[in-house]
Amino acid sequence: MKFLFALLALLLIEIALFVVIGGRIGLWPTLAWVVLAGGLGLILLKGVAMMGPVSMSRDLFEFRNAQSLMPHRVLVVIAGTLLLIPGFFSDFFGLLLLIQPVRRMIIRRIGRRFQDITTPATGPVVMDADWVEVSGSANTTQPPENKTQH
Repeated sequence: MKFLFALLALLLIEIALFVVIGGRIGLWPTLAWVVLAGGLGLILLKGVAMMGPVSMSRDLFEFRNAQSLMPHRVLVVIAGTLLLIPGFFSDFFGLLLLIQPVRRMIIRRIGRRFQDITTPATGPVVMDADWVEVSGSANTTQPPENKTQH
């Protein structure tokens, strides 16, 4: 339900900005902005795609390192997607994500979150193990045979 309200609020903000900014700069500059921003988004996404696929199955703990390329590529993909969405609000955040110091700040904050989540809790250590029940063996004093050949 919260997601639905957030989406509705985003759409209303985009429409309001189209009305206000479009009314000030005119129809053709507004349409030119939408087309140019969408083109920039496509160029960004194509550029990231040419560098190889962004695999979210890779270790997300790379977000701990602001110098790692994977988090920067993920944020550039998000920026390109935001620029593809027609609207001034999404374009603002898409352009903001293209600024490298902003990306580094976001990566550091996400990295701290991952660090907080992955920090081991204090308390008893639980170890997982497999066990085998041995029953009725006649020769229990000899160690098991080593089946590897030397």
